[in-house]
Amino acid sequence: MPAGPATAHDLGLARVTLSEITEGRYSLDVRLTAGSLTFATPPGLPERAAVLEAALVSATGGARFELVAPGGLTAADTLVAPWGREGVVATAHWLDGTTGTAYFAPEPGGTPVPLAQLRATSGTFGRAARRYFDLGVIHIFLGVDHLLFVLGLLLLVRGTGALIKTVTAFTLAHSLTLALAVFDVVHVSSRAVDAVVALSIVFVATEIVHAERGRAGLSARWPWVVSFAFGLLHGLGFAGALGALGLPRPEIPVALLFFNLGVEAGQLVFVFAVVAARAAIRTLRFEPRPWARLAPGYALGVVAGVWLIQRLDIIWRTIAR
Repeated sequence: MPAGPATAHDLGLARVTLSEITEGRYSLDVRLTAGSLTFATPPGLPERAAVLEAALVSATGGARFELVAPGGLTAADTLVAPWGREGVVATAHWLDGTTGTAYFAPEPGGTPVPLAQLRATSGTFGRAARRYFDLGVIHIFLGVDHLLFVLGLLLLVRGTGALIKTVTAFTLAHSLTLALAVFDVVHVSSRAVDAVVALSIVFVATEIVHAERGRAGLSARWPWVVSFAFGLLHGLGFAGALGALGLPRPEIPVALLFFNLGVEAGQLVFVFAVVAARAAIRTLRFEPRPWARLAPGYALGVVAGVWLIQRLDIIWRTIAR
């Protein structure tokens, strides 16, 4: 049975809260947006700082570290967070009453958290834009279900004009619902969205099989209509991912714009790669057997079908509790 994400849009972020208790004493609370901590690896600290008490892993999968730093942590210091595959959302509460929140992208060996960017501000516009753009790119490449849906559409599209209309329709649709959801205009259960995203791939997979058998369906005749309709739902999935950041309100516009641009950049790279691969195959003048033409549709359908069952099971278990 193919493995797949039971929930599609958990970012795998670490939410970190640094609280200054007294001068030189701090608590550091860690929680993951996807999964839980079974063993809390301590953060990387400046040389003069140390973990005063071992981390306490809570029943909910979070952890707390007690830190000490003679002379106090300063804006020149950087913590390194070893948790969260897609980075860290850090919030700092300082003794002077100020608070700072920012997202930090992961790097090899951990996620650097420069404290200068948590001093009552989330950093400069350029830094924030780069962080959210990178997060969008990372998210689309880890969002396998989104990419499989786009792949399914590309297998149905014939001609450059139809390709442009299909990709544009998908972009407009998910950009619209992403914005509406981030600004709290639309509220939809993330689990329901995950299930419908899987269903959208099953639908497109069925359309691929029908088209190869000479029965062109809605997706083959008007792929841009289907991409727009399902793009509205995929946008709600992207919004769930962005919402997991717990964005400070002043940072929402820049986060929304550049996260979306990052998603689009990653998506276009994927589209160009698929189109280039198809063009390369055509130059080989290779004529696949009939069963081989059906294989992509069946493969997409099986994988997405398993995801759909898994996600419906999660919904059912939640309701049954």
